[in-house]
Amino acid sequence: MMGLQQFAKRIRSVYRGAIAGLALVAAIGSSDYARAEEWSGSATLYGWFTWMDIEGTPDDGTGSVDVSLSLKDILEALKFTFMASGDLHYGRIGVLQDFVYSDLSFDGRLSGPFASKVDIDNKMLLSTTALGYQVYAEDGKLIEPFAGARYVSTKMDLTIKGGGPLGNKVKGFVDVDWWDPVIGVRGKMPLNEKLDASGFADIGGFGAGSKFTWEIYGGLDYNFTESLSTNAGFRYLSINYEGSDADLKLELYGPVLGLTLRF
Repeated sequence: MMGLQQFAKRIRSVYRGAIAGLALVAAIGSSDYARAEEWSGSATLYGWFTWMDIEGTPDDGTGSVDVSLSLKDILEALKFTFMASGDLHYGRIGVLQDFVYSDLSFDGRLSGPFASKVDIDNKMLLSTTALGYQVYAEDGKLIEPFAGARYVSTKMDLTIKGGGPLGNKVKGFVDVDWWDPVIGVRGKMPLNEKLDASGFADIGGFGAGSKFTWEIYGGLDYNFTESLSTNAGFRYLSINYEGSDADLKLELYGPVLGLTLRF
């Protein structure tokens, strides 16, 4: 049977062990390791000032369309747009989101030597959700591969009259939507105390949705504070879709300006 003195020693031993454990937890809690396991994230509102190249062939016999819209054409046609991106991380694992919606309605003439008369009604949604893992995240540097899916929906009613020596009329209607698997990587590199270089690239489709899609972005971030920055860069997106309802080739490219809040 345990004596009183042995019992007291056992209690003191447990007490010392508990104190040591609490000290270790406190030390870990104040270390970079614990901070790596905290929640963090960002939200960005941005504008993507695009040129657009469209080739569409509906399977309903209404005819194919092939048109290039300049930035001036897009701005004149724009009724509404909303573009935002963000991420939410716990430690190195995070959910990434990008959302682009535009509503174009244009009745005028295209830029170019023939100044064709064109009527456009186009609604487009691009929504990308992905899971990322920060394989390297130290001293402001970041390398984060990701994998996810992009939802694409476009409804386009387009009529082109005149233009060129024959003055032909082309009319087409495309209404398609699909999901694309995507894989990619994003990164960041500090250039000085205020300026970072950032970018991302992804590929996808692989015949599961579109035949193939890819995009790339590169730009600079200027940090006003630790939680607020502005960014500027150039983004290019290409989509090649072949489906039972329509064939569609789409290219969007142009400068991006945005404002980011980190938390």
